[in-house]
Amino acid sequence: MSRAISFDYSRIMSLSHPEITVLDFDGTYAQQPELCARYEHRWIDFHALRQTSRYCSEASFRAIQRALPSGDATPITLIGSGNYHYVALARIARLTRPFTLVLFDHHTDSYESALPGLLSCGSWIRHAFLNLSLLAHAVVIGPPADATRQVPPELRQRIHFVSELPTTTPERLWSTIHTDDVYLSIDKDVFSPALVRTDWDQGDFTLDSVEPVIHTLLDSHHICGVDICGERPASPLETLRPDVHDAIVHNEQANQRLLDALLGAS
Repeated sequence: MSRAISFDYSRIMSLSHPEITVLDFDGTYAQQPELCARYEHRWIDFHALRQTSRYCSEASFRAIQRALPSGDATPITLIGSGNYHYVALARIARLTRPFTLVLFDHHTDSYESALPGLLSCGSWIRHAFLNLSLLAHAVVIGPPADATRQVPPELRQRIHFVSELPTTTPERLWSTIHTDDVYLSIDKDVFSPALVRTDWDQGDFTLDSVEPVIHTLLDSHHICGVDICGERPASPLETLRPDVHDAIVHNEQANQRLLDALLGAS
């Protein structure tokens, strides 16, 4: 059950108008009818767009950029599977003031792509630092310590990695942020498989532990955008399997709880 969140709404860019953009790459949100019925949203269909899963061609990325709403009309974007997490790069590329990226993710998303130069769900933060002068810093919460040690040294100087959540004073975590604006990106693979089921290996965070940390971030900084990914794609036939149906239900519930926390709903 979601809990009431109390914070200063003036710190959140445009979230007083809770319109959400749903990106349909993989059909996952069509399988979450309660989510779609509950929140005002706009729907963008990317089913026909090729060269997008895990790796994204330059032409497809430009097509995604053109299709995304302009300005601040839709501050929250639901992306779908983590295979498309690189869409966050298209969103932050539009920001016009210095900002810090805060990412909850079980992976660093900071490696060179296995296909050099090609944008991927595992390299988009690296691309962001190479191409976006307004990106001042990143705080990446959730990857194992051994994974962070493999990030190139030049990026480790600009990324603060946090493998475990603070248990007492999450405010101290945000002391590393020196910009007014923060873009928040959440990949649900940071959560325990007991809570959500993604198509990637997962961490062990819980919503009970993450919500207070997000709360302090919302209360202390201007949030200039949010995205959420980490769905579990399934074909219509697969959804008949009890384990897959259960995974979809868990993901839908987690999405609603995250949106309620971000929007201040009870």
